[in-house]
Amino acid sequence: WLKQFAILCAWMARHKRSKRQWLPKWSCARHELRDGLTVEIAELLRPAHCHLFPALTGNNLWDASLHLGRWLAQGSVGSVVGRRCIELGAGLGLPGVAVACCGANVVLTDLAANVPALQENCRRNAGSVADAGGSTAAMTLDWDAVEASPEVARKVAEETQVALGGPVDLIIGADVSWCKAFSEPLTAVVLTLAGGVEVNQQRGVEAIFSHTSRHGWGQKGESPEGLDTFPLGP
Repeated sequence: WLKQFAILCAWMARHKRSKRQWLPKWSCARHELRDGLTVEIAELLRPAHCHLFPALTGNNLWDASLHLGRWLAQGSVGSVVGRRCIELGAGLGLPGVAVACCGANVVLTDLAANVPALQENCRRNAGSVADAGGSTAAMTLDWDAVEASPEVARKVAEETQVALGGPVDLIIGADVSWCKAFSEPLTAVVLTLAGGVEVNQQRGVEAIFSHTSRHGWGQKGESPEGLDTFPLGP
């Protein structure tokens, strides 16, 4: 009876795991960013039996992301070959992948739940990135943790500098300001990355963010003083 009991326990363990584990399934689409450059972006499909789905707003391709990717790919900031770029709140990572396909070294960042999708989209576009001489990597980045802890902020600055092979000189983000509560953590992260590891480091860092105006902010004449706003698309 001990042998039968062991067999029963093993069967129950397998049956229990089968309900909790699921293999990721992807819905993929190709997006033309300019003549000769098309990227493939995958979204994670939610299993019908899974109630705790990891990625929420990050598992969608938002209009601001697509417009920013096209704007960057069309050379609106000049050549990005060899530039060291980080995308904040990357979600599916289209803008970061677009820049990498133009020759930049890019680290795509988001909360841990969204990193698998970033890794998948890096993999799907690896050939185009390599042909352009760029590179991609996906990394977890928690804005709240950076804002709350100087130690975490310094670690983030060090890790991104190692991943990029030098200090960041281009920061991008699409639809990362849709909630006012994000403004202070986002600012803390931008200042951390712009400051780099060296305390007295003097260098230029370009930050470009796209935003879909949903609640009035972002209309003409309402941008914060010192920031330029302009349409990226219809």
